[in-house]
Order: sequence, then C-alpha cells, then structure tokens
Amino acid sequence: MHCYLKQRKENGIWYIWEYDGVTGQCSKLSTGTRDRSEADQKLAAHILSKPSRQPMHDPTIVQIMLRYWTLHGKDCFGSGTVKLVMGKVAAQIPEIRLSQFTPAEQERFVAGLVPATAKRYLGQIHAAINWMRMRDEISQVPTKFKVRGHDRAGTPPLKLDDLRKLCEAAKSTRHRLFLAIAIATAQRPAHILELTWDRVNFEIGVIDFQDPHRKRTKKVRPTVPMSAALQQFMIEHRAIGPVISRHGRRLSGHRTMFTRLCRQAGITGSAYGIRKAAATYMRRQGIPEMDLKGMLGHQLGGATDRYAHLDPQFMSAAKAASQSLLREVSAPWLSKYFPTKIAEERKLLIVGAGNEARTRDLNLGKDQILQQFQHLRAANDD
Repeated sequence: MHCYLKQRKENGIWYIWEYDGVTGQCSKLSTGTRDRSEADQKLAAHILSKPSRQPMHDPTIVQIMLRYWTLHGKDCFGSGTVKLVMGKVAAQIPEIRLSQFTPAEQERFVAGLVPATAKRYLGQIHAAINWMRMRDEISQVPTKFKVRGHDRAGTPPLKLDDLRKLCEAAKSTRHRLFLAIAIATAQRPAHILELTWDRVNFEIGVIDFQDPHRKRTKKVRPTVPMSAALQQFMIEHRAIGPVISRHGRRLSGHRTMFTRLCRQAGITGSAYGIRKAAATYMRRQGIPEMDLKGMLGHQLGGATDRYAHLDPQFMSAAKAASQSLLREVSAPWLSKYFPTKIAEERKLLIVGAGNEARTRDLNLGKDQILQQFQHLRAANDD
C-alpha cells in the first residue's frame, strides 16, 4: 500500500491517496484542510494507523520518527531516548523532509551539543531512517554528518570502598542480584537488566548475555563464566523470566534504582562505574588481555569461539579474579557462599623438611608426590 498527498484543483483540499500494488486500485480520503502542514500531519496519522508496510515519498523527519516510535521504538529498551529525540525533532525541524536532511542540516540540528550527545541524537534519527529503509518504505538514506571533537572524561570507576557501601545498602533481592552480576561479570547495566534466567547455564557455569531475539551490534554481549560465589547466589534465587525484576516484570531502566542505592549508601557515581571498577581490578590482577576483552565484550570471536565456553578452563583467570573481587567487596549477604579459611587450608598441601620454613605448593598434589618417591623401596629404609 502506497500513500501520498494530492490537492484538488477545484477546492484546494488535500486528499490522501492509497495505491494498492496488488490489486492496482486507488482510493482517496479527504483531509478536510487546505493547509499542507496539517495535511502532512493527517497523512502521518493515517499511515501510523496501518501497521503494514507503507512506502512514503519524501516524508518529513517528524513522520519518520512517529512511525518508528509507534511500530518499534516504544518497545525498545532505550525507548526514553527515542521519545526525547522525537521531541527535539518536532521542536527544531518540524518541516524538514528526508531529502532536505543533508549533513549541513544535521550539523545545524546538533549545534551547541557536546559530541557524545550529538552522536546519540543523530544516531537515533538515522536508526529510524534505516529501519524504514529496511522495510522498503523509503528509497533513499541521507549521508550522516560525522560529529568531530573529543568527548569529555567518562564515568570514573568506583572504589572498592564504594562497592562495599553499595552492597551493605542493598536490601532487596533485585538490588543484590544486580550488584552481584555487575561486580562479577563487568557487564553493561542495560545488558544485565535484559538478562533472563533461561540464558543462565548452571550446568557449565556461564551466563549468555546475548538475547537471541535481538540484533547483534558492535556492543557485543558476551558469554562469561560465573564465579563460584555468584553461581551459588543465583542458584538460591533462580526463577523464570527476567533475572532483575519487580513483581515479575523487567525494569525499564537502571538509573532510578541505582540513584536510590547510591543515596542510601552515601556515595556518588553511576552503574557504569561498577563495570570500570571490575575491569580495573581484573587488569591489576594480571589476567590475560584476551580474557579481559572477552569479559567486557570488546572482542568479536569467530566461528570457533562460539564453543569456547564449553571448555572447562574458559576464562579461568577472569573467573578467579571476579571471585576475588567479590570477596574483597565483602558483601554481608554473599559471605556464606565463600569457603571458610579452615576449609581452604585443608585444600592446600603443606610440604617441607626439617626446621626449614614450610611452603604451600598449589600445583603439588598427591599423585605428584607419589611419582617423586616411587623409586624408594623398603630395602632403602634403615
């Protein structure tokens, strides 16, 4: 179905014409106005009322954003950003059409904004344009204006003491699950909120943050190992549906929840500070760079890497570092999931001789000792 506006010469009224490519028939609907801008709005409302594919000839950016919002944007995780940009478009460039949305016009639209905000606004508009192009509703895509300039310093990593205060302030299960997963996996807050229990594999101890129903983007959602403490904590609270939920429903965003947590803990910071704190801690622990990249989702793996998580040694260094970080944070509600000092001592084999200082060799087990002394015979004993 193809929709367009056409004005009658007799009375000057604008009509909405619909052409059905299957039947070859045309139908028309009066807008009841002689004003082109009002007719455009009624055309947009008419198109939005029909969810099927609607080819549009040189629509306005407002029409594109409205259609994108109605059929796709309002159900996205970042729906708040879509709504914000849609309001900016309606206020600043209400009459600009797709053919007029040149790089120069885009530069004027984002004038005065910091580079990060300008990139986000233009990125959202072009996402809506590309969405309509993929649906064959528009035939052209304007060149995107390249925002230049250096961004301001990003979110600083939280300190260990801040993480301890956050964990002490966390009282509800969803707050504790969010903090435990964020600290132990160093994932982006949005990816944690979109995690569902069916992607937590307790059998092999990994979490798959990639939603199978979501398009893969440059922000990789990796499969990461669970530390022993995190795994036991999640087993105790396992359910169905979203992992982080309120009354069984997924949270729409993390900012309100995290702001409240920071206020209760008496600190300032953002949820991304946890990701940076975890990454900094792992780096200081000396884990391999490839493991760190895989943990943070900075490395796009090939076909072979899709099965890497089945290896028992999968990111073992990162897994040990996340366990150590959780222990350093000393969350009171996680303490029971760590082995006691006595239990750990029993796992270590103490070897030594005479009055010399005894050492613990983590790589020396029972089998190795038997092999070292198997050449001795009873006859050698005096």
